[in-house]
Amino acid sequence: MNHLPLRPAVWLMAGVLAGSGGCGSNSPAPQAESSGQGAASSVSQAEANPAALRPVPGSPAEDPSAPQARSSAASTAAAPSPSAQAEAAFARLLKAAEGNDPAAWTAAEAQLQALGADAIPALVPSLRSDDVLRRELAVMFLAQLGPLAAPAADDLAALLNDASVFVRVNAAAVLSSLEPPRREAIAALAELAEHDDVHIRVTAIASLGNAGPAAEAALSRLEKCLTDPEPKVRQAAATALGQLGPPAQKLLPTLKLLAADDADPDVRDAVTSAVQRLSGRTTSDEPAAPSPSPAP
Repeated sequence: MNHLPLRPAVWLMAGVLAGSGGCGSNSPAPQAESSGQGAASSVSQAEANPAALRPVPGSPAEDPSAPQARSSAASTAAAPSPSAQAEAAFARLLKAAEGNDPAAWTAAEAQLQALGADAIPALVPSLRSDDVLRRELAVMFLAQLGPLAAPAADDLAALLNDASVFVRVNAAAVLSSLEPPRREAIAALAELAEHDDVHIRVTAIASLGNAGPAAEAALSRLEKCLTDPEPKVRQAAATALGQLGPPAQKLLPTLKLLAADDADPDVRDAVTSAVQRLSGRTTSDEPAAPSPSPAP
């Protein structure tokens, strides 16, 4: 199965600070200027824990002839574990979201992204939190990890009926990227493909495509999305159908009509690509145009 990047989750991530309706976030919009709260977190580890720089009595680091050992021991003692770093970064992210501090948000986000899968143990407890914002932020970053978030699969599956649609769609997106995709996630995404919010619909549809043939149960829902009034939704549906492969081949006549009739050029392009994919052809398979004859 070919996994696509879960980039629709990026819009949902931005919605936490933007306060977009339909994301389940209650955070107000950020101010134009930074509040400067992020600067408070820039204290170095040495300043925060100077005792960590002192050698342990009786250790080889006390030997003045071994400065490298002394430096290595100090660095090891001073460096927090990835899990501790993730906990601290997530706390700063939560504070930034609550305090409308885009600069602090960006810094905390970058640290979590740098930690990658090492951040999972620190994020899982927030999936079980009664605080909706904690759940939203935690599942947001797990959605960015995609299949790497597999260790959190059971906790994510427990969120498929969460009160927050933001939580539901991102949890389902992760589960659809696993191998094999979780069946309960396919059902949740099929339902979310008809959500009132266009961004939720696009995210759900793209995630169904990411599941490939395993999303066959959602085929009729994806077919219905081909007539959605929003071009982005029709485009996502066509792309997803192309990714489903053989289960979607029965829709080739419908897709061929749409390729000719849809008013939006991006939709037509997506449909054409889906038709080629389902027909076992690519653009490179098309016959080349004849070369012009040289002038006599």
